[in-house]
Amino acid sequence: MGAKAEESRVYNVSADSIVAAVRNIPNAGLNISLTSENPTPTGVWFRFIHGMSFRSYGEKITITVTPQGAATGLHVLSECGMPTQIIDYGKNRNNVTAILSFIDRSIGAAPQAAPAPQAAAPAGVQAGVKYCPQCGAQAKADANFCAKCGHKF
Repeated sequence: MGAKAEESRVYNVSADSIVAAVRNIPNAGLNISLTSENPTPTGVWFRFIHGMSFRSYGEKITITVTPQGAATGLHVLSECGMPTQIIDYGKNRNNVTAILSFIDRSIGAAPQAAPAPQAAAPAGVQAGVKYCPQCGAQAKADANFCAKCGHKF
């Protein structure tokens, strides 16, 4: 499996604010291009690509925005474009950090601490459920693979 980096945050702002900031990422000077935006019943997920460089064969970046009651969950996953690339020289971590910094500045709000894995679900969100970062499908909390697309959690 290729190298990857990911991080989740929860913001006390509407999902629309986060979605607008994510749509604006290609204008942030990060050399990232939006390839698809897919609304799901549980939120919206975006697919970006970062071009090839001397340090990597490029990265696939998936951003999932999930409303959680009055708050909004954000998950950013950056993984190498070539699945066999196991050393990324910090590119995936740099992508995640740059995207989260851009979103923090764009919405002008500091994120809450991410909930602990065993924390109670916020209002309006089912307990024991997680969402696939690849396709946004709902899955059981203990699932290792997405039932819809087969992505490994």
